[in-house]
Amino acid sequence: MSSPFRYKPFRRFSYSVASFTAVRQILQLTVFWLLASILPAYLYGIVIGVRPLILIGLSPIGGYISDKYGRVKPTIISRLISSVLLIPLMYAFIARNIALIILVYFIRAFFQDLSNSLSVVLNYAVLPNDAREKAMFYLYVISSSFDATTVLIWPFLFNLINVYILFLAAIGYAVSSILLIGINVPYAKRNVSISTGYKLFKKNNAAKAMILGLSIDQGAINMVLQFMALIVTLFHGTTLDYSLGYEAYTLTTILGSYIMTRFHNPTGILVTNIVLKFSIFPLFLLHNPLIIIYQGFAIAFADSLISNLYYVALRSASGDEYLGSIIGFDEFVANLSRSSTGFVAGFLYAISSLDIMTLGLGIMAVSTIMYFRYKELRELKL
Repeated sequence: MSSPFRYKPFRRFSYSVASFTAVRQILQLTVFWLLASILPAYLYGIVIGVRPLILIGLSPIGGYISDKYGRVKPTIISRLISSVLLIPLMYAFIARNIALIILVYFIRAFFQDLSNSLSVVLNYAVLPNDAREKAMFYLYVISSSFDATTVLIWPFLFNLINVYILFLAAIGYAVSSILLIGINVPYAKRNVSISTGYKLFKKNNAAKAMILGLSIDQGAINMVLQFMALIVTLFHGTTLDYSLGYEAYTLTTILGSYIMTRFHNPTGILVTNIVLKFSIFPLFLLHNPLIIIYQGFAIAFADSLISNLYYVALRSASGDEYLGSIIGFDEFVANLSRSSTGFVAGFLYAISSLDIMTLGLGIMAVSTIMYFRYKELRELKL
């Protein structure tokens, strides 16, 4: 198996990933912490729940744009706009103006989520076919190494410069956009519509099982992963506890992606994914902020382990040219799930975290049924 770095589009994309992930986690941790500190719990839940609503509409649109107009230029433009909008968001946090925070947060979220939707497709499009698993592993190592380092220093950086972390993030995002210039990967250009992803989904049982099973389990883990800041504050933790949870998440991604290169049994991958995600919910019985360390570990290991099976399942339906459309449809379904659980979770956390446990276990039971409904997913060759 040759080195993926011999493939120029992958090499340039890896540089962009390094710049992007150098600031990604410190931005996310800062924004979530400031939102959790300034907004009431119910309003925080609404904001987190509404965010995926943007992606519900943008995901199929992003897939269409990617297949119709290219993988690269739309990603660059949308990411540059989102980086500029970090400056007014920084001002809104400084002013502690809740209305302005929410307004700028969602305007920026539109462009950031469009960029994310497009870059997910680009991420898979630059993978060389003769070194796909290695390429995926290296991207995980690059992104997780930066994530792990920045998560570790975040509490100290936040105490030092606080909200001005957003300015550093704006620079990092802009640089990552510029580094994408010159990448050339195939896309359909024609015979593409907003409904292309759905049509591909209907015709392929392997993609159908993966999209339904994974989308539902993403709704379950969303109630933990996107609420870590709130979990820590409700259980009277600190910024260090919060940082440790994300550190576990980012470091475990490297381990999970390495196992992914060695583990080629679809049934075993699905079972491991399901068991790990089931296991994060009974921990709410402990009422301890440090539960997010194991929760971060389990979610990261499961999601990175299943990533190759996810790609193979979706590509079996779309090929290279329509990859944007099928990924866009998958994200559409996943964000319906995330949005639904996000809204509910915000209110349940205000009542009792044990209600989150019950709901999470129920959602994972439904996800398990979807994963095993079609045998074609378990019969794929990895």
